[in-house]
Amino acid sequence: IESATSNSDGTSFFFGNTGSAAAAKWMAFGIGVFVGIFIASIMMNVIKGAVNTVIVCYADSPAKLEENHPQLTHRMAKSWVAVFPDCGVRVPPPPPELQVPYATVDL
Repeated sequence: IESATSNSDGTSFFFGNTGSAAAAKWMAFGIGVFVGIFIASIMMNVIKGAVNTVIVCYADSPAKLEENHPQLTHRMAKSWVAVFPDCGVRVPPPPPELQVPYATVDL
């Protein structure tokens, strides 16, 4: 019984005259890697867009972000000042959830 993707003379329907089955497998592997990297790149762009959105929202209205997400605002401002100390960003006091009396929280 003959396969639908290969002929008896060693040629493949998709890859032409490969000469061996191993060469066809390596070609399929290469195509799979390329497609996988392409799809992963698309998915990472979604995450990159979400991060950029949070940064733009923080730059546009830090008070609104602090009102809705005090822990995130505190961590973002603290990190921003650590990287850019002369930028003039006010680090808000930590929200009550982060002020634990007998433990220290290092953000």
